[in-house]
Amino acid sequence: MIILNFIYCFVELNTLFILCNIFIDKKYGDLINGFTISLFSIINFLITQIYPNTLGTIFLVLFATIMCFILFQYKIKEIIFLSFIFFIVVGIISTITINIISLTSGLSSHELLNNSLIYLFGGIFNKLIPLVLVFSIRKYRKNNEIIEIQNIIIFFSLIIFLFIIIVAQYSLVLTIRDEKSRILSLLISLLLIIIFTIIVVILSKYNNLQKNSLTSQYNNNILALYKDYEINLIRNREELIMIKHDLKHHDQLFKTLILEKHYDKAISSINQLIEKTNSISSTVFSNNIVLDSIINNFITEYLNIKFTININTSLSLLDELDTCILFSNLLSNAAHSALKSDKKIIELIVLENENFYVIEVINSMEFEFIDINITSKRKNSNHGYGLKNIYSIIHKFKGNYHIDQTNHLFSFKILFPKGSIQNEKN
Repeated sequence: MIILNFIYCFVELNTLFILCNIFIDKKYGDLINGFTISLFSIINFLITQIYPNTLGTIFLVLFATIMCFILFQYKIKEIIFLSFIFFIVVGIISTITINIISLTSGLSSHELLNNSLIYLFGGIFNKLIPLVLVFSIRKYRKNNEIIEIQNIIIFFSLIIFLFIIIVAQYSLVLTIRDEKSRILSLLISLLLIIIFTIIVVILSKYNNLQKNSLTSQYNNNILALYKDYEINLIRNREELIMIKHDLKHHDQLFKTLILEKHYDKAISSINQLIEKTNSISSTVFSNNIVLDSIINNFITEYLNIKFTININTSLSLLDELDTCILFSNLLSNAAHSALKSDKKIIELIVLENENFYVIEVINSMEFEFIDINITSKRKNSNHGYGLKNIYSIIHKFKGNYHIDQTNHLFSFKILFPKGSIQNEKN
């Protein structure tokens, strides 16, 4: 019997883990994580069998806390949050379940507590809720991006609705004595489940279509931005060629004016040439046309921000579109933050060593965040997609990043292994 219970726990938790991945992450989970959470389920079962009361719940939460700390490396505040949510949610659901079935079936709470089906429902939810929370927060920490809350709401709505149907069906089974009525109630419950599932699928597809539309719109904006960068760069280079051509004529003019001692006219001509040259914001930082164009455009657009550029590589292994998306978003976020600060400074560092490309953007900030993963521009949907695009490029080239803040300076550092970029291009 104990072996059968172990198998039940293993299958149950793997099924729930796969459901979480399907609805939240849109892909199937790996067996290692499923096996890990199944072990948690088995120990959960043993604890609840040995201590089936409040003491067992306390032991279970302590065990879950240790698992979170060892396996998922959460911070203390995240462990406290998980434990608190575990206590509250499980307690609320258990209380509501017992009272609903007690009122609809006419049985006392004491009788229900001794019923094995209630233990079954309670056991499923005791595992499902912390599993979803652990998986969601773990996904957040891994990708450092906002979880798609719509998918989680749809997932919880489906589970809660199915749970209500099961509770109602169980209540009817307890009160209805006629066999035909029981079968009819069962068929009605199944029909409701099918209808609700269809509605959820339709809503999910509509949500995905809306998301794809926003993503496509943002990508079109990025392409338009890249086109503008290229046009500006071509125009600036044409102006430089014209100035270079005019310098030959100015050279002869300067010599003539100086020889004839028309010093005022010579100084005036020199000043005009300098003014014309300064109007062209095409400074070469990296010999990468796209990167130089992006930097020059930001320097021109944000004249009240002091830019410091330190680049010793052309980042030739990154293609043009990835370069445009990565640096335009990094500098855009930095500029919006720096504008609100007193110092108004941005420093861009792009270095290359034997094994890595190092990209770091440092900007001044108005105030320091309590949680550096939270942005103050949540209402701007494009900003959210900008962050997602940064993280997707980091993930694409198997890079790592580090976020830091000190003395009202915000730092976003990225490390790209050279081998991963070369493999991706090949």
